Amino acid sequence: MIKEVLDWDSKFFGFPVEKIVLDRFFNEEQFRALLAESSADVVYIFAPQDLSPEQETTIACSGAVKYDIKTTFEKQITSGSISSKIVKVSESTDELERLAWAAGVDSRYNSDPRFRPYFRPLYSEWLRKAFLNTDSAVLAFMESGKIAGMVIISLTEAAGKIELLAVAPEFRGRGTGSSLLEAVGAVCLEHGKSLSSVVTQQKNIPACNLYSKNGYIITRQEAVWHKWKADNREDV
Repeated sequence: MIKEVLDWDSKFFGFPVEKIVLDRFFNEEQFRALLAESSADVVYIFAPQDLSPEQETTIACSGAVKYDIKTTFEKQITSGSISSKIVKVSESTDELERLAWAAGVDSRYNSDPRFRPYFRPLYSEWLRKAFLNTDSAVLAFMESGKIAGMVIISLTEAAGKIELLAVAPEFRGRGTGSSLLEAVGAVCLEHGKSLSSVVTQQKNIPACNLYSKNGYIITRQEAVWHKWKADNREDV
């Protein structure tokens, strides 16, 4: 059981944020004690997806609400190609920002009413930081002069990580997402990475189906709960 102060989140949201990570054998009394000593306005609780009903009840009884089943997909990369319709972009546009918001519509930050006012600014910041990070690339799929879809890739020591991927509603069902994933494969190989990874939400069925269809497999699932201070909660 680990508790951590999240400095970046606290600075961005403007109030204290902490994280507690539980394992399958967490001690209920210690868990309650960690929450009791927390001074954060909100605590993210990360827990295995397959907890027992009794363990789930313990977390729920603390006042926490489950907002996500964080789902990690991975793929061993052996090939990739970049369509002539895909270009690398170097600055944000309104179209890209709307796609960034679309990528996170099922996120816990949009699902939790307390975080919802921060949702769009958060994903706009995610996009902005991608343009500043030399280890990241933003690729756009162009169709009829419009940005049909986009993907943000960051290169870590171990893998090419898909940060955000979205396709505009009017261009869905045309293979745009698969083309973007092919481009991810090409970028990974170009930089000597043989693994691609992405995190999405279990309830984001279109995204999960897209990754599965393109050879990605689920390697981890984790439940994420939000526990707000009792005097800082709102009835919704």
